[in-house]
Amino acid sequence: MPRYLLDPTTHPDGSTITIPIESALRATDRNSKMYPYKVPAILYYNTWSEPSSRNFLRKSPKDFGWDWGPSFVPSGITGNVALVENPYGSLKGVVVNQKISDDLKFATLTVSA
Repeated sequence: MPRYLLDPTTHPDGSTITIPIESALRATDRNSKMYPYKVPAILYYNTWSEPSSRNFLRKSPKDFGWDWGPSFVPSGITGNVALVENPYGSLKGVVVNQKISDDLKFATLTVSA
């Protein structure tokens, strides 16, 4: 399950979490335009979502419609969602510098964050 860490200091009001969800068809269009060369795609004009660059999106082909089926191309959050408090906090940008003695018996570590 993917985890996303939220920094409460970036949300001063502490009451709103916004998760932007992009249209899957817009994502395919944007991704195909950023690609350095043209990738062929099979166009199925019996659905409203074509032409799409569906090969630039990890979705099941059935989401783009088939024979009689609708073309929904869904987007959104899948699975369970939970907000979990971390009582221990966290450090960002941790750097560990080490100096090892010539006889390799001791090391001095300097940790900064």
